[in-house]
Amino acid sequence: MKKIIFIYLLLVVVLGSFVLIKSGYIKIPSSNLTQNTNQAYVEVNNNKIKLLLAKTPQEQMAGLSNKDKLDAESGMLFVFKQKDYVQFWMKNMKFAIDMIYISDNKIVDVFQNLKPPSDQKSIQIYRPREKANFVLQINAGLAQKYKIKPGDKITLKNIK
Repeated sequence: MKKIIFIYLLLVVVLGSFVLIKSGYIKIPSSNLTQNTNQAYVEVNNNKIKLLLAKTPQEQMAGLSNKDKLDAESGMLFVFKQKDYVQFWMKNMKFAIDMIYISDNKIVDVFQNLKPPSDQKSIQIYRPREKANFVLQINAGLAQKYKIKPGDKITLKNIK
């Protein structure tokens, strides 16, 4: 009898955990993104944006492709070892974004409301006016909401 009760309780815990994970109450971090014990974020125009970091070539290649969404007030920061005219496209994207090119602590270019391509044959490539060593991708409309523009100063925190 005790074994049956134990199995029943174990089953309830397992199913309950599954329901909590599926409903979003418990979040499991993506394994393809660099995790940082101290939350990485940027500050621009008195606004704070939490970050997922894409540092390795594999993380950068995957980027936000095939993801359903970004949390509000968050973004993905692509970190490059040296400044360059880094090019991006919207291949396999499922939602619109704003893309912000950063050189050290200064915004050098902003592309707003970039929509996923209607077909994979008409993919546009985005290239900054100046070399950049960081690219920030955020939900479409956030750059306008925060009045982000070229020339603005941006502070990067916990980017290791």
